[in-house]
Amino acid sequence: MESNPPLSQIIHTLMEGIVIENCDGQIAFANRALEQLLGYEQEELIGLHWTDLIPAELREQIQARRSTEAERTTSPFETCLRRKDGMPVRVRVNVRPLFDGNRFQATLVAVIPLDGQHHPPVEEMALIGQHLFSVLHELNNPLTLILLQIRLLLKSAAQVPGIGEGLVTIQEQSLRMRRLVEELLAFGYSRPLQLEETDLNSLLRRTLDLQRLAQEEPVQVIADLSADLPTIQVDPGRLQQVFVNILNNAYQAIAEVHDVTKGATRKAGKVTVTTALVHNDNGHKPWIQIRFADNGTGIRPEVMPHLFEPFFTTRKMGEGIGLGLSICDRIAREHGGRMWAENNGEGGATFVLELPVIQHH
Repeated sequence: MESNPPLSQIIHTLMEGIVIENCDGQIAFANRALEQLLGYEQEELIGLHWTDLIPAELREQIQARRSTEAERTTSPFETCLRRKDGMPVRVRVNVRPLFDGNRFQATLVAVIPLDGQHHPPVEEMALIGQHLFSVLHELNNPLTLILLQIRLLLKSAAQVPGIGEGLVTIQEQSLRMRRLVEELLAFGYSRPLQLEETDLNSLLRRTLDLQRLAQEEPVQVIADLSADLPTIQVDPGRLQQVFVNILNNAYQAIAEVHDVTKGATRKAGKVTVTTALVHNDNGHKPWIQIRFADNGTGIRPEVMPHLFEPFFTTRKMGEGIGLGLSICDRIAREHGGRMWAENNGEGGATFVLELPVIQHH
């Protein structure tokens, strides 16, 4: 965590206590909210086993509850933690496994006090949110300048052995930081929708054309778009954000299971995008349904219920913080629509977006 300073600073500002434990259950990271809640200094918490924070009489009960946490996310539960001074504090706990691909890597624990302790007033929370939003904007500006300078330097670095590789590494890490900042900005602030009468098929075609240009792997993308869709009132920019996120997830799932660079010897990756006009709610309300079906890894049963939760991710550490699908789900709901995912019988997964047919009158 400390190797990613912007993310560490952001987590330190959260109101919830945050703990990251290694595979042995030892605390590797704790934010300031947890320090304040339990009366410890940062260096005192690092290296403790999580059971050291549980009153002795509750340890067996909590250990039993968390015994399968490496395989699934536990439901939130209430318990007591033990402060440094020995006093108990009532909390609500949410435990989530962190994966490096499919391998269990660490455990994230979010702790919310239930007795009113350490909860700043609403005005202070709003002020902290404004400061955090300002910090993210301030981070984004120099990152943009850094990336521009790196591009310029790369053009002249070809003649200097070793310099180009170093610049590429800096560029990759800067892009990771910018993606993180952009995700957090999008999650923390949702601007009002800019509604326009939109042809969703045309918007999808433009998005797919752009994605083909940016696509690194030769994944086959098939568009099967219904010709009878009406135009509807949506925010095209926000919906394009949803399309791009789902496509990128599909490409990643495909890359995990298919060797797309050797399509002649192994089955190639494929994404099929379809649109249709459907009737739900006893046929009284028409919807436009958009389906993105891939032949990637599919979605494990224990992961499916948590797909759209903020900060839930099965990606390797450093590849994402689990906000993309949560943002997509919020954009769908802001349009009066809905999203869900399902596994395909022949392998892979399908993400479905449904939007109500709302037209300008």
